[in-house]
Amino acid sequence: MILRAALTMALLLPAPLLAEKKPAPEKEVLRISLPASPLLLQGDFFQRNIAKSPAFQPVQLSADRPSTVTKEHGYKGKPLYGTLTLGNAAKAQYLVVVDDEAKAVYLDGNQNGDLTDDSPVAWAWQSTGKKEEGKNRTFQGNWAIEVGFDLGAKKVTRSPILLQVMHEEGSDKLSFRVFNVRSGRLDIKGKNYSAMVASGSTTGVVLSDREAAVALKQGTGTVHIDVNGDGTFAPMSVRKSFGMGVPVEFFGQWVKFDSNADGSLVVARPAVAPPEAAFKPLPPKKVGDKIADFEMLLPDGGKARLSDYKGKIVVLDFWATWCGPCLAAMPKVETHWKALKHNPNLAVLGVCVGDEKAAFDKWVKEKGPGYTFPIGFDPAGKQKLGKDLMYLNGINMIPTTIVIDAEGIVLMRFAGLTPENEKALLKLLADKGIKEQ
Repeated sequence: MILRAALTMALLLPAPLLAEKKPAPEKEVLRISLPASPLLLQGDFFQRNIAKSPAFQPVQLSADRPSTVTKEHGYKGKPLYGTLTLGNAAKAQYLVVVDDEAKAVYLDGNQNGDLTDDSPVAWAWQSTGKKEEGKNRTFQGNWAIEVGFDLGAKKVTRSPILLQVMHEEGSDKLSFRVFNVRSGRLDIKGKNYSAMVASGSTTGVVLSDREAAVALKQGTGTVHIDVNGDGTFAPMSVRKSFGMGVPVEFFGQWVKFDSNADGSLVVARPAVAPPEAAFKPLPPKKVGDKIADFEMLLPDGGKARLSDYKGKIVVLDFWATWCGPCLAAMPKVETHWKALKHNPNLAVLGVCVGDEKAAFDKWVKEKGPGYTFPIGFDPAGKQKLGKDLMYLNGINMIPTTIVIDAEGIVLMRFAGLTPENEKALLKLLADKGIKEQ
């Protein structure tokens, strides 16, 4: 059971903001006070609730013993030492020690130099525990600890975060990621909602200045609200996530969210709607609709058009480098393509949408050689001014697959490559005389 703490919210400016010509930063649309929710840091809460978790960050380990260590465990093997930066207080460095022989990792959570008086890690091998010949085991640990946050005006507070670390046996590196959340319930226009704020940064700090976050190569904080009451904060078919530092439409009003460092106070102020707001969502393409011709940029610098494949049944896979479910589905698409490509009446196209060209080029260089079906990039990139392929085809989530016939008429459309969708896709193709070998 998930315990949600109380959350208070004052709605100070109920009138819609779409008519405002300029933002009024001195005014507040709402102010949300979010108490810490340490119980939400346990178990698989994030895997069930958040579609995109923070990425693991590497830490170099060394055999050199830091001078700050005053007391430590009796190690079975050769200890390796590393340092993590958590929070943003003056003292934000945390010592971590790995002992492979003992299958143990120690963290100086209270930062007193004594490694023996801290809470033990919840540690687990990711394999069965039996080492396969020629392969090193990888193990993962989880700590719930309090770290310091500088809130400004000489105010420093300590709040709980979840720290996850991963280490491959025998490696001189360790990887870590941080979850910092605040959660509760709020009332908006007479209805009660579950809400949460997540940091998105590698240190647990809730960054709400988008430019500063980009400069630091960090993610900004996010406000999550369970708008449809399904018990999760995962943004699937309805929008539940509202990024900080950029204009977002929030219950009919355009606002920009700001937060203090630990996420305990979130404020939304009026914001001017971005240019793309003028383009209202188009209805999704359905069976019987026609897909308009479009162009995509190929990895070799060339271009391809959908019309180049006229006369064939085409499976369009819309994806992005930042989309975890997309990347998980692509190997399955490749497997089916290899089993079907003998048939000249079929084409499979991977179309990267809503993405940065640099991210696409990097992915192509690192992962592209593993795929044999054509993969291209939507020239509109992340611009949403009525020209991007997600907008033109009424796509509101990815991965989305659209199957069209020889004349460009939609035969099938689905979101996510579930086993049921895979089965339906293969049956459709088989009915058209395209069967796997």
